[in-house]
Amino acid sequence: MHHSVEIAHLLGSKVLFPGKQTPKQPLIKLPSSSDCNHDNVGGVSVPCQFYNPVLNRRQQSAVRRILAAQNRPTPYVVFGPPGTGKTVTLVEAILQIHQRSRASRVLACAPSNSAADLIMERLLCSGLLGEGEIVRLNAIQRAEPPPSIAAFCEDTDNAHIAARCRVVVSTCMTAGFLHSLGLPVGHFSHVIVDEAGQATEPEALLSATLLSNTTGQLVLAGDPHQLGPVLTSHHANSLGLSLSLMERVMSRGPYLRDPAKYSDHGSYDPLMVTKLVDNYRSHSSILNLYSDTFYHGELEPRADPSVTSLMCDWEGLPTKGFPLLFHGVMGEDMREGNSPSWFNPVEIIEVVSHVQSVIDNSTFAPKLSDIGIISPYRKQVERIRWFLGRVGVEGVKVGSVEEFQVKRDWSSSYLLFVPLSSF
Repeated sequence: MHHSVEIAHLLGSKVLFPGKQTPKQPLIKLPSSSDCNHDNVGGVSVPCQFYNPVLNRRQQSAVRRILAAQNRPTPYVVFGPPGTGKTVTLVEAILQIHQRSRASRVLACAPSNSAADLIMERLLCSGLLGEGEIVRLNAIQRAEPPPSIAAFCEDTDNAHIAARCRVVVSTCMTAGFLHSLGLPVGHFSHVIVDEAGQATEPEALLSATLLSNTTGQLVLAGDPHQLGPVLTSHHANSLGLSLSLMERVMSRGPYLRDPAKYSDHGSYDPLMVTKLVDNYRSHSSILNLYSDTFYHGELEPRADPSVTSLMCDWEGLPTKGFPLLFHGVMGEDMREGNSPSWFNPVEIIEVVSHVQSVIDNSTFAPKLSDIGIISPYRKQVERIRWFLGRVGVEGVKVGSVEEFQVKRDWSSSYLLFVPLSSF
């Protein structure tokens, strides 16, 4: 990360400290599907429509804006509250760039392996990218990648192979290995950072410094109201490292919310920001709670009510119809030996008890794989998994906040148990 700070000046003030922009000529223009059935790109017939037919209006607008890149080289922000389809939007943009600009090279990054893997999986699922066109670059010390993407993976010892591909997917930190190859500034035409609100600024800049500071397009997708960079140094935190590039950029003039001026564009300048508001994940009662608190009451429930209301009649709820339960316990946080991680035996017992209650409820009977348990402490995660195994419950997902933030395909129920002391 020190290297990214040292070379950040190469990006120039328009990227680091963006100000008011004058729209440039579109870089890539996506024709309206009503204008044509196919477009000729470099002698190749390319469909005019979106590859993902279920994108909503704002997602489509974000894709068009990313392709046009009329604010280049300043960052374009896709601001997406939870469950609004940020990654789906980015995947569509990457596919369109790849198909419509034969000279393009895209670097898609995320702060964590799980988030980068998700991008890779969805790009491969499109069927539009084959061997030699896309690669997942991994740190050499990483454990085995998911089987679904393993055939397209290279480690950093083979970074030169990755550099030849037109689409490279990696974590923000692993992207730094590409600098060691001596790639020229401007090697990538587009750098797209998903979950950008979780990346420290040096992490995000490490990938961005491979862009041209005049024609490159940097896209930051995420939500500054969600989980920010995770730091272990109080000193670094006090000096501002916990402020992500995305959050800092969104505090500058061109990115500020202005409902009076941009009422037809979600209150933001469409040249700089697209805010996604259709939520495909949460029950409307839960959605309204954080929509009003953090998002000016603008979020819209679009999830299937038959799924989000599945637990509304669970006997463990204090209020029927409102699927949220706060359960306080009088337990004690403990540590084991020299381990720095905490666990709470009383909480673990209550968590497992709730899981068993949900499983035994014949009204909705969720699959075990549809139940998730979140804890901020690694030792608590280990103990919960062990206890669930002892009572014969296998298949429940237990993990950290970071792991769950990129797991988008939960179909039935969430159980979230977080110690109050962790807030």
